[in-house]
Amino acid sequence: MVPPSPPQNPRHGLGLSLRGLTGMGAICLALTGTGSRSEATSTVDGVVLELPDGPAAKAWAGVGSQTVPHPLHPNLRKACATSSPAGSAVPTWRMWADWVAAEARTTEPERRAALCLLARAQGRHADAWGHYAKVGADPRWVASVTPYLLPGAPLDSPLEPGGNLAPLPDGVLLQPFLPPPIQNADAAPSAVAWRKATVRGIRVGDATLELTISVEATGVQVDVVHRGGGAAKVAILIPEPPGYEIRIEYLDWMQTDQPRLPILVDLQPGGEPTTLWGRMIERRVALPTGQAKSLPQSLVRGGLFLSMPADDPQRAAVGQIAPVLAKLLGVRVGLTEPGGQLPGWTGTVLHLGTASERGERLTWLASAIESFLLQPQ
Repeated sequence: MVPPSPPQNPRHGLGLSLRGLTGMGAICLALTGTGSRSEATSTVDGVVLELPDGPAAKAWAGVGSQTVPHPLHPNLRKACATSSPAGSAVPTWRMWADWVAAEARTTEPERRAALCLLARAQGRHADAWGHYAKVGADPRWVASVTPYLLPGAPLDSPLEPGGNLAPLPDGVLLQPFLPPPIQNADAAPSAVAWRKATVRGIRVGDATLELTISVEATGVQVDVVHRGGGAAKVAILIPEPPGYEIRIEYLDWMQTDQPRLPILVDLQPGGEPTTLWGRMIERRVALPTGQAKSLPQSLVRGGLFLSMPADDPQRAAVGQIAPVLAKLLGVRVGLTEPGGQLPGWTGTVLHLGTASERGERLTWLASAIESFLLQPQ
């Protein structure tokens, strides 16, 4: 089975979706803004990064060839390693809550950089790019986080001035982030907007590579081109847009054996560009969206209750997360069971679902709380 070739010139449209908190048991925020459709290009000492025009491109434009990256927070790499979308690591939730609470009082690029990379680890693309734009106040922090978004290098990869990656080892795993959303006030909100980003000058072993990632109507495409030097191998994990699931993946239009695993790409000098394609479908369970400036009364008066079976192996860990959320939100947060009685006459119940659904719902909850507390006043 060979999929139809994706359009050669992807259209650009709306692309910003942040979540916050809204009433009657829904916790959410949807935000759109204005921006142009042109692309911004910034070159740093031979490395070229092309981003859709908007806040992220403006943040990167402040990085110069001599901009020295700040060192990352000492606990950030460990937090990200235990912060997969299904993660319920209590120390990571506590660290995240402390950062969000402090950032709600006063913004600092260092914290925004940490929140950006934590969102990256959880696959919260819009949230990560939103934090990235705030990091733009300090180009050194922009230089510190950019290579981990695009081309998506491992967090232990050393950086050089200008936000450049030091040469990566042959066979390195790259997890490119979705391009930043394009903002267009005249377009209707859309979970998937046509957009692309390109990184040139990626050094892997003795080779120099170029990577382009495009979001299109039915999937995500990653193109890798050998631009110089010797042969190289890279493993690439195609990212999933929020609310969508990649069911089938292709390497040079040949279907891979199993989706959602890194795809190994062998690049030879003078070889043709390699194309990876992930065909996606919308997830069946859609989480609510909306906008609110204050907590709904059902939360204020009754609290938030996370619903999961009494014998669920993650129940104890989620029980330890509950007081972290209570302190952050200033409301009661507890556990309940499917169909269980709430202690009061009102309250908001978030069903965490099965083990396969839990990651998406916990990630959504983190995004909702974060976006609500950090929304502009």
